[in-house]
This record gives sequence, structure tokens and C-alpha cells, in this order.
Amino acid sequence: MKYLIVFLSFCFLNSAKSQGIAFTYNPQSQYSFLFRDVCQTSDGGYAIAFDYYNALMDIRSGLLKMNQYGYVEWSKVFDIPHADASCSFNVVQDASGNLYLHGLYKNGLSLFMTPTLTKVDVTGNVIFHKQFPLEVPSSSYSIGRMHLLDDGNILMLASIYNQVFLAELTPNGDMVWGKSIFNDELGTGKNPGFDVLPLQDGRFLTSGKTYNDFVLTSFDASGNLEWIEYYNIGSYCHVQSLVQTSSGSVYASGYVEESGNNFNVIIELDPVNGDILWVKRVFLPTAQDFGFSKIYDTGNGLLTTCAIYTTVPFQTSDVLLRFDYSGNIVQGATTSDQIIISEYTDMIVLDTNEFIYIGWEGEDIFNDQESFMIKTDNIQNLSCITGVPLLIDTYDYFDFSDTSHTQSILNYNPGAVVDTIVISLNSLPVFDQICDVLIQDEIQDDKFQIFPTVVSTSLHVSGESLMGNFYEILDIKGSLVLKGVADKDQFTVDCSTLQSGNYIINISTEQGLQSQKFVVK
Repeated sequence: MKYLIVFLSFCFLNSAKSQGIAFTYNPQSQYSFLFRDVCQTSDGGYAIAFDYYNALMDIRSGLLKMNQYGYVEWSKVFDIPHADASCSFNVVQDASGNLYLHGLYKNGLSLFMTPTLTKVDVTGNVIFHKQFPLEVPSSSYSIGRMHLLDDGNILMLASIYNQVFLAELTPNGDMVWGKSIFNDELGTGKNPGFDVLPLQDGRFLTSGKTYNDFVLTSFDASGNLEWIEYYNIGSYCHVQSLVQTSSGSVYASGYVEESGNNFNVIIELDPVNGDILWVKRVFLPTAQDFGFSKIYDTGNGLLTTCAIYTTVPFQTSDVLLRFDYSGNIVQGATTSDQIIISEYTDMIVLDTNEFIYIGWEGEDIFNDQESFMIKTDNIQNLSCITGVPLLIDTYDYFDFSDTSHTQSILNYNPGAVVDTIVISLNSLPVFDQICDVLIQDEIQDDKFQIFPTVVSTSLHVSGESLMGNFYEILDIKGSLVLKGVADKDQFTVDCSTLQSGNYIINISTEQGLQSQKFVVK
């Protein structure tokens, strides 16, 4: 991981409007700390859902709250009684500032994995934790999806082996309606439910799979089944992500195998009847495995992210591809680290035309993993680690056909919901914020410069017409810790009395208040 930090430090200090931060667990520990999902909060900051492996190797779900600059405000781990797994999947925030965490619960004495919903207040204290037991015992699960609806209710999808749970819940976690979807033609494919999409007309679409087929299911606003369509677009089909654009068009993105090759696919769908309008395959010749993907509408096209594994060179990479609305590639970038050997995940959300990229990566085969977050206004900045060009073929593919399957969709019994008392603890991991990876905006004429960004004793400041201007230094909480007046255009601030941590220096200039960030170690 230290090599990744060196690369990131070099790249982000030389790119415009990009920032990155690495979060590590206690370096004396061998336990994993894995980012799962991120949402922007109403104060301009971010909430991240994560999993943490404790000393007993049990998985504990948690939430991490950061401000708009990427600094940690608080972190909580949720202690669920008798759980040896309480994974996190999604996090959303409601209009009151409360956060909802969607995950799963597993008791080591039971074969069942159970979808869960946890609600916490703005400081991470648990308001409620509810479990929704399913009928099928299994230790296999799929990532779920959760959306906050316009009326404040929560739409939640969970997939356990060959059973899918889809429900609309009130802000108190009470059931409005729930559906239990069972697919007896699943075979060994497992995990039939991937994404749920609230449509502009109030209906819901879910994406799923049998072993070979892409399954698209439509529900009305009350959760009643409208139709199910099956499409054979390749073997071992994972069409994992759905999105609707402002124009009403619906697109899907995912992963299929065919004749020993691996493809990323992008699909346009008719939202009314589910017909496939077109399918395009993306083929990377060097890929040994072309992983799962997510799809986003950027307002001027589609952005997909997926993971690939290559044997020449031996590395795991995340591939970011931007398409136009006809499925043509218009931009691509890769991020990769040849140290990565084990697992990974990735996520991008859009924030006022900027991209938030979070993930976790394995440094070695001993499950030593760390999480990171990057914010940038240009996905090409994410390729600065290697700059490896993409050799990608994209072509149309229309050879799909409907197949016959049996799938039952039953009303879920609300009486099966279980309320559980959960203790919210301060997070056990120790977060090392690598601040020389933090933002350094490209120097503009109206900004002052600082050196170094990681300070031991003195911070050097330079710029035009600074002499006589007031400066102040604030800590991470916004408290004033130092102030003074610049005695010349290039001056030095003594930081030897400051405690280790993250700081901001503000200077009043002719262009207004200007700020830079630095860290004291």
C-alpha cells in the first residue's frame, strides 16, 4: 500500500481539482476495513458505509462521516448481538439528516442470512435496527440496493441465494408492502436480484439473473407484479445496474461470459414493456476476468465502472468508460496497482459534476486490505497511477432470445420483521489520513502557495501582494488556533506548537478569502 500512496501523492499534487485520501485500520492489526457505499450529506460532506473485521474475525457494519474536505468527523461500528456477520451495502440520508444503512445479518448458529435496515441520527446513534428474515437458508448473498423515494419512504432490494426481497418501508421501518421473489430455475447461478430502479412514472424495475439469462421484472407503485422478461445475452450473465435518464430512457450495464471470453455489456431498454432496444459488448483483449459494473447518467452521457483482472501484466484494474446515449465510447480511463492481488470494489457517485470514487484493495494474498477515497472533476485524473491505454473493442450484439422459467412472487409476511437492539460504538479502526494525498488544487494566479503540505515545524507561504494581509489557521473543527499578518509576500508560519492533525490556512486577498489545506505531523 505504501507504493500506492507514493504514486497517489505524485499524481494528485500535479492534477487539477483532484483529491484523494487513504483510510487504514490500525497498522498493528491484520483486520480488514472495507468501503461499501457513499452518499453526499446535506452539509456538503459524505457518509460512507463500511465493513470492519474485528479481532474475532466477525464482520461488523459501520458508518463513517466526513466533511466536505474529506476529514473524518465521526465513525461508528454497530454491535449487533449474536452476529458473526452484519455487512453494509448502501447508505442514504433523509430530509431530516438521518442516515439509513442497508445490509445483512448472519448468526453463526443459523444457516440464514437476513436483510437488515438500520436508521441512525446525525451523530451515528442508532434509532432502530430491523431484520427481515427470508425463507431460504443460505450463506450466499448478493449486494442489495436501496433508494429514498420522493415521499420519504425507503425502497429496498436484497438477494439471498435464489430468493429476492423487495419492499417499500416507511421512515420508521414499517412495511408498506413487501414481495418475496423465488426463482426455482436459478440453478447454480445464485443471487438473482441486483438492482431496483424507481421509474419516473412511479413503477419499479428490478434487474436479476438466472445462470444464463438477464431477468427484468416490472412492479407497479404498490408492488404488484406487471411483467417478467428473460433475455439470453451470454452465459453467466450479471446485468447488475440500472439507470433512467432525465429523458426517460432506461439503460443497464453488467458482465457476461461467452465462449471463454469476458465482456462488459451496456443495454438500452424500453421502460414500458422491457424490450431490449440494443445491446453492445465491450471487449478488453487482455482481460482474464471482466468484473461487475455500475452505470450512472452524467447528464451528457453514461458512465460505467467495472473491474478487470489481467495476467499480462499481473494486476487488477478498475475501468471507467463514458458512453454517449447510443452506446458509443467517448472517453475511458483505468486505475490500477500492480501490488493488488486480492479483492476490490468500487463506487462512483456524481456530485455537482465531480466524481467521488471509493473502494478498497488488497495489498497481498493475506487479506491485508485498505480503503481509499478520491474526488476529482475529471475521470482521466484517476488514470494517473499507470496511464495504461485502453485497448477496447465495442460492437453491437443483438443475438438474444426469451426463455421459459418459473418464478413466483409472493407477498412478504410483515410479521417476520424482527426489531433488534444495537449498540453504536466509536469505530475500532484507527484512521490514518494520508494528507499528502489530499487536494492540492492546480495553482492559479489568484491563489497563494504553501510548502510543504505535510509540516513538522514551519509552513512556507508565498504569493502575490500578500504583505500586510491577515492570515488565520483553523483546525479540523473550525477552531482558530493561530493568526497573524504577513510581513512580506513570502513568509513562514511557525507550526511547532500545533498538535498533529489537519489544518486550513485562510488569507484575505484582493480576490477574497483564499484557503489551502495542510497537515501537521
